[in-house]
Amino acid sequence: MNMTQTLNNSFGSRTRKHLRIGDGLRQITLDLDQTIIGSKVLRELAAFVAWQASPPATDDLLISHRLKLLSRLNELRKDDYDEDFLAPTEHAYTSALNFMLAAFESLEYALPTPFYVPDGEGGIRMEWINGTRELGLICPASESREPYLYHEDGNEYGIDEQLTDSVLNERLYWLISE
Repeated sequence: MNMTQTLNNSFGSRTRKHLRIGDGLRQITLDLDQTIIGSKVLRELAAFVAWQASPPATDDLLISHRLKLLSRLNELRKDDYDEDFLAPTEHAYTSALNFMLAAFESLEYALPTPFYVPDGEGGIRMEWINGTRELGLICPASESREPYLYHEDGNEYGIDEQLTDSVLNERLYWLISE
């Protein structure tokens, strides 16, 4: 790692401290004001160091991986369904696709490969597993229900009901930082 830098960003009258570590291509910025527990900084730093040490993905490999993920999502539309087990709706498919595209856009590393599971009621679940950690993105069949994230680590679990692209990206990072 060639660069360690402490940044002070002013937001109104409040100054926030950030620690940026990286080589320009691969880097992490830790918000030291948001990180109340020192072990969180260590976990994030350890995950970044492990990622930094991994061989960089070439553009072709990254594009190939992303196309594979999108192709597998699209396969859900081609499977056989009946009146007892409904096919994913266009709304569920579009929601899942938009979240995947947003993750591609903002994550600097290759997105982990999810399991795609139709829920039988027209929705789509995307599930990621890494060690003891599990993350599920639930995209309901209709606009009347909001997408949400389910996360679990051993006996600890929770739901993120206010789902945004940044919440998904934070949870994906949490998933791989074990």
